[in-house]
This record gives sequence, C-alpha cells and structure tokens, in this order.
Amino acid sequence: MLDRYNVFVGGDPKGLKAALGELIISDVTEEQLIPIVMAIVNNYINHAKGKEKFSRYVNRVGITRFKGIANSVEA
Repeated sequence: MLDRYNVFVGGDPKGLKAALGELIISDVTEEQLIPIVMAIVNNYINHAKGKEKFSRYVNRVGITRFKGIANSVEA
C-alpha cells in the first residue's frame, strides 16, 4: 500500500483533445488526501457553470486555483 500520493486534476481521456491531468500537489499522506479531494469537488460543485465538465472547468479557472486549494487544506 502506498504511503504518499500525488494529486492531478484536469485532462481529457478521449477524442482529438485527449490530455493528461496536471499535478497540483505531491507527497500527500492518506489523511490529507480525502480533505484535498473533497475541497476540489466542492469548489467544482459551487463554481461550475451548469453541466460544465470538470476538465473544462479546470481549463477555464486555471490550474493555479487548484494548487491553492490543495495547499490550503489542513489534515
């Protein structure tokens, strides 16, 4: 079992614009992981436009926002 995790957001799994997600934080403990993911999901739920896909939301607001969210969460 892993002791540390890397968190990526964005990307697109298929089509002509297929892309990998971008690293927003690395070396995260299991205790930090769930609060970080919940903060990211809550941000998306509260700020996405209508049925905007997560990858489009990441592109629209920028990766810097997600780095800030990940770094501001305390376990």
